[in-house]
Amino acid sequence: MTEKQRELRPESAAEARRDLDAEASTLPDAAPLASLVPEVSVIPVEVSPARATTVTIPRQQTGKHERRRVSRWLLGLLVLLVALGGAAWGSWRYLIPHEVDVPTVIGLPEAEAQRRLETAGLVVRTGGGRYTTAEPQGIVLRVQPPEGTTLEEGDRVTLIVSLGPPPVDVPNLVGLTIAEAGAALKDVRLKLGEIDRVYSENFVAGQIIRQFVPEGDQAPQGSAIDVVASDGPAPIAVPRATGLTQGQATSALQTTGFHVEVDEKYSDEVDAGIVISQRPIKGAQLQPGQTVTIVVSLGPPQFPVPSFVGMGRDAAIVKIRSLDLVPEVIELPGAVGDLTVASQLPIGGTVVRVGTTITIYVA
Repeated sequence: MTEKQRELRPESAAEARRDLDAEASTLPDAAPLASLVPEVSVIPVEVSPARATTVTIPRQQTGKHERRRVSRWLLGLLVLLVALGGAAWGSWRYLIPHEVDVPTVIGLPEAEAQRRLETAGLVVRTGGGRYTTAEPQGIVLRVQPPEGTTLEEGDRVTLIVSLGPPPVDVPNLVGLTIAEAGAALKDVRLKLGEIDRVYSENFVAGQIIRQFVPEGDQAPQGSAIDVVASDGPAPIAVPRATGLTQGQATSALQTTGFHVEVDEKYSDEVDAGIVISQRPIKGAQLQPGQTVTIVVSLGPPQFPVPSFVGMGRDAAIVKIRSLDLVPEVIELPGAVGDLTVASQLPIGGTVVRVGTTITIYVA
């Protein structure tokens, strides 16, 4: 080896080591440097005074393998950290007691109160309910231990829930009128509810036929009892009365079950005693027991005037007016005390028209 070759060789080796050190600095500290640096092969060359010996460093083939080792190492570290964290959480959660305050639940529905307590980590138990008119059924009245008490998670809390108003016995309402039924229910702190109505041949209108809560059963105090009330018999058609005599019309209507009222009216077209009209008209639907009014003809408005002689003054006036005549009273000289009719104009038996003035002389 020439002197020049000996001078170049150390410098090339130093460069190779520097390159290897730089490569090794990029690898994890845990890996030994010797395992990352392959052996350096020196390829012999012809010794020439003009050339130095060339040192060749082969390309590393272990990069992909090394990355897999690093990934497995990181994964293992992650699993270890997760396991340690889980163990720490489990110890904190299950080995170390945790305190909670009983939340506010009074006045809430039972389901909502239970949800709040369980969310706080407490075990809920429902105790015996209590009747009360202060809160509806299902509302929390009391909690034991009381609200704000400090407990440990998992401790038991008992709820006392409203059962609603206390029950009372329902009285018999059948056969009572609606007003009577309302009073009977009020006496036991109940009230009358909805009233359905149906026609009935056996109960007069307004009587209770049926109650939806039977007699002797219990209902919450203050609750409403629904009933069915009679609307009386089913309606039927009114028969014809016009054209009949007063007697015939009255008989037909009463036989059907109606009450009859009679009005009278003068008529030039209808003979006296014949029904001129009726209210309601034929065919109208009316319940038995209701009233049908018939109007009976008094005949033509001309008729013989009756005699009023001998009647008392006031009685004669009333009678004249009832015939749609006009009374005129003249007192005779010397008339005193209870006055009676001494004479009249026109005289009795004279045919007159409605509205004619009848003069009576009283003494």
